[in-house]
Amino acid sequence: MTMEGPDSQVMSYLPAEGPSHNGSDGFDYCQYSYERLKREVSHSDVQSVDSFFFNITRTCYLDNNLTCPAYMYDLSGDELIDHLSYIMPPSHYEYAFVIPFAVIILSLVFVGFFGNLLTIIVILRNRVLQSTSHYLVSLAASDMLLLVLTGPTEVLVELRYWPWTYTSFFCHARFFLIEFCLFTTVLHITAFTIERYVAICHPMKAKAFISTSRAIKFIIAIWILSFLISIPLALSYHLKEGCDGIEESTVCQTTDEMENRVNHFYVFSATFLFLLPMTLIIVLYSLIARVLFGVNIKVPMRRSSSTKGRCRVNGNLKAKEDKEDQVITMRKQVVKMLVVIAASFFICWFPFHLIRILPFFNLDEWPQPVQEIYYRGLYHFSIVLLYVSSAINPILYNVMSARFRRAFKQTILCREVSSPHNSMATRGHSTYITRTSSINSSAL
Repeated sequence: MTMEGPDSQVMSYLPAEGPSHNGSDGFDYCQYSYERLKREVSHSDVQSVDSFFFNITRTCYLDNNLTCPAYMYDLSGDELIDHLSYIMPPSHYEYAFVIPFAVIILSLVFVGFFGNLLTIIVILRNRVLQSTSHYLVSLAASDMLLLVLTGPTEVLVELRYWPWTYTSFFCHARFFLIEFCLFTTVLHITAFTIERYVAICHPMKAKAFISTSRAIKFIIAIWILSFLISIPLALSYHLKEGCDGIEESTVCQTTDEMENRVNHFYVFSATFLFLLPMTLIIVLYSLIARVLFGVNIKVPMRRSSSTKGRCRVNGNLKAKEDKEDQVITMRKQVVKMLVVIAASFFICWFPFHLIRILPFFNLDEWPQPVQEIYYRGLYHFSIVLLYVSSAINPILYNVMSARFRRAFKQTILCREVSSPHNSMATRGHSTYITRTSSINSSAL
């Protein structure tokens, strides 16, 4: 928050003897006690006591290497908080802005937690979905971790940024957990996309590449790598007192020495853990779409025994036409789901990475209205999208995947749902048909 300029009456009262602002008796106003300063005000023609203390505090703080004036150590309680606000950043925005933001975040935490929990239950209890379930379960666990461990903390910080009373551990863990969960999410989506690319575009190699043991090894590597990469942020943020010795001025922020390194770390994160994975995902999804819409290429797929028996016994043209219509519908559903997942990934994460690299462009020198848009608008908007990305996956699974919807209804709602194409409990047989791909083993 930018402070208003010094009151002209107050500044005219302060002797213009340099940065020390000595009083009439030669003593430095910055060393005056609170009672003595109040007497000085009472004997002067200063109309605003608040403006007087505001200027004393700001002038002493800036002219004495960010050292607070002596009078502040005589204060306590709300009075101390009021005077600290002269030199500290805003403790919070107006509640008309903060409360709706908090409600949105907590709602996303609630919906996302139970949505991802139900996703894990559905996948673990339906063996038909287990070809990719290891990545999905781990991804849901990562989303739950982000929502539960960082969502409430973000709300508390918005309600009161200082004094920081949330322990030193949460100061370190706040930024570490956000970065850690973001990295695991990016790497899970990338790994999951690569697996689906191999299963759909190179089905003959899928058996050798896709296996339970290999998926578990990849997942363990993802969690370990994400943990190690996030450690620098945990070491960069510390508790710091705006006024030495005054606990009420405690904030959680990066040190001056580490600030430049943190900014470079954010550039690294945006480049190697957003832009490059996003580029890879776009390329792979394009190749998957090209394969799904191709024709006359022989690939193995799983087909239910009932369908196979029908074609073998009846052998009529109508059955083949129905099967071709089913294939076309399946292709459209899968491609649509891939496009939605990729689009949501980009939309939800781009603003967050953008706001973290903007300080490289001398944000402090930007016009005040632009800074206000950054801090109040873009920053909070990016945080909301951050939690949307962790809450939306279970919704996308249900909206875009008929197989997942059936499994969800059977598991959670205890309803038996018949499939028009393949029964959930039926084991398939390998056969060769015109490019329907191995969608059943690679998509939800």
